[in-house]
Amino acid sequence: MTTAELIRAAMNLDAAEREEIARTLLASVEDDLNQAEIDAAWNREIQRRVSRVRAGESTLFSRHEADAILDQRRVARAN
Repeated sequence: MTTAELIRAAMNLDAAEREEIARTLLASVEDDLNQAEIDAAWNREIQRRVSRVRAGESTLFSRHEADAILDQRRVARAN
């Protein structure tokens, strides 16, 4: 069975069955991940972001500015 066939078959299941399959598949992927690799990847990302801030390549916002931007997006999405 191909991946496409498997997905088509799964889409014919009810929502609870699809959720069970999704949770099982996700858990199997997560089991394959090594926590040390995940931590190392996050550390690299943090360092990348810090470097961008220090180099002036990132736009920084205060909490109030960020809240205002998010509020505007919520309003726009609701309309």
